Amino acid sequence: MIDIEILNRLNAPNRAERLDNLKALLGEAKFPPAVPEYINNHIHTTYSFSPYSPTAAVYAARAEGLSVYLSSGYRDYATQNYLYQRKIGQYGEEVAKTIVAPPGTSEHQTGLACDITDRYYEFKDSSLENTELYQWMSQHCQEYGFIVRFPNGKGDITGIIYEPWHFRYVGVEAATYIMENDLCLEEFLALYHEG
Repeated sequence: MIDIEILNRLNAPNRAERLDNLKALLGEAKFPPAVPEYINNHIHTTYSFSPYSPTAAVYAARAEGLSVYLSSGYRDYATQNYLYQRKIGQYGEEVAKTIVAPPGTSEHQTGLACDITDRYYEFKDSSLENTELYQWMSQHCQEYGFIVRFPNGKGDITGIIYEPWHFRYVGVEAATYIMENDLCLEEFLALYHEG
């Protein structure tokens, strides 16, 4: 059964509350110190110990002969702030907040989101939907509890542009319902607030 209270707690309005809720659900033992990994001269942190890890989906995609690159998993506040400020410098704040979540509001900061592509991209855009990996992930991510977090045509609801690389863990049952009904997470949560 989908536990809407858990999903709501993981979507709390501020970073500290989200992280506290996540730690309460998983337990402190699930949060060891981060160990950076260097890939293509970029620092990445992978939390493969987490039940929310995309590891199983990655192995399944690779078993299908697909190339998989985890380009961004957990981000700390400083990294999120850097990315956000960089986008503000490029586009101004109104546009920046539709591309990168402001620090303290990013799902990457909860450890529940991961950017998954077929290789390293300096810049990501909607053309990534044309990759074999995205085609496979969009058909199978729910089997591993993930959703395409910012689907095409839902930017007015999510506040974020279409991101065919951004996957969010919500659990298998919720992910299956969301993906089968072409919903974004906000629409799914709204179903529990109606009626």
